[in-house]
Amino acid sequence: MRVKFLSRAGFTLIELMAVTTILTSLPLGAYKAIGKAKEVSCKNNLKQIYYALTMFTMSNDGNLPSASFYPKNSSDKNSLANILHSYLGNKDIFLCPSLPGELKKEGITYIWNDRFSSQDPDSVPHKDKEWLMMEMTAVNGKIPPPHPGGYNILYLDGHIESKRKPPDLKEEAR
Repeated sequence: MRVKFLSRAGFTLIELMAVTTILTSLPLGAYKAIGKAKEVSCKNNLKQIYYALTMFTMSNDGNLPSASFYPKNSSDKNSLANILHSYLGNKDIFLCPSLPGELKKEGITYIWNDRFSSQDPDSVPHKDKEWLMMEMTAVNGKIPPPHPGGYNILYLDGHIESKRKPPDLKEEAR
């Protein structure tokens, strides 16, 4: 038995609406997924930097490096990227994937809390409340956070948090 299908020349209104709905919802969902993936990658970068800092302190009498708050570029001798190069090998870890290429050209997009330069992190009380590194865009309140969760902040005890508002830098920066 042969079944005959009706041939038609176009789409129904319902079919067109369904396809349009699917196509218009994909970019927003994909955009959010990409943003979240970059946020996770940034957190991974900060965690790798923390592990390198831990190795550095173990090799240097328990003291953190003496690094610049924000160096001129990653090859600056006071750049944390340059100081930790032998522990990481890859300076790209110092680049937040969410920040635009213009900000990445210097090779580092994280700022360092220089209050802790050359200090033993174990001598600092409340390490879980003291920030160590975060995205450089946190210094300007006019620039929105780079991630859906806000700014990624590495704390002195090694944990990382995403916050909508960065810590106050005026009191902290030297």
